[in-house]
Amino acid sequence: MANYSICGIDCDTCKFKTEQNCKGCKTIEGKVFWGECDLYKCNSQKNQDHCGKCSQFPCDMLKEWASSENPERIDNLRKISTVKGKCGTDCNTCQFKEKFNCNGCDKQEGKIFWGECDIFKCAFDKGYKHCGECSELPCNDLTKFIENGHNPDRLTNLNKWKNEK
Repeated sequence: MANYSICGIDCDTCKFKTEQNCKGCKTIEGKVFWGECDLYKCNSQKNQDHCGKCSQFPCDMLKEWASSENPERIDNLRKISTVKGKCGTDCNTCQFKEKFNCNGCDKQEGKIFWGECDIFKCAFDKGYKHCGECSELPCNDLTKFIENGHNPDRLTNLNKWKNEK
């Protein structure tokens, strides 16, 4: 698994790791070889692990930094900040996140705005992070749930997530 900086750079492949003996902004608390990192400072003030967890992600400052070097950093942050619903919903892009102040089924222990979720309960009881880990994917219950739901990408997400480590 990659070792990402606050702004989404893969520290293990960054040229500054060898050229400047950089240990990564998290280790050196944003005091990088060229000065103090504004993105690190912003994340520290918001008490976040990385920019991908910010409500303003991707902000103008991050976009500017990404356009200069390491443009993949925003994609990296999207990848590591995806909140995965048991049913295959990408909670970060779900319309109900803001509409109903939904934090995702894991944080709400399956008790979401419309009631208790049977899909959550099934995956949780089996010890799965999401339904993509189940050998019965897609089961009849999940198929009905997807057909009646708002997110047509659920099955695609689950198939992609099942291969992630």
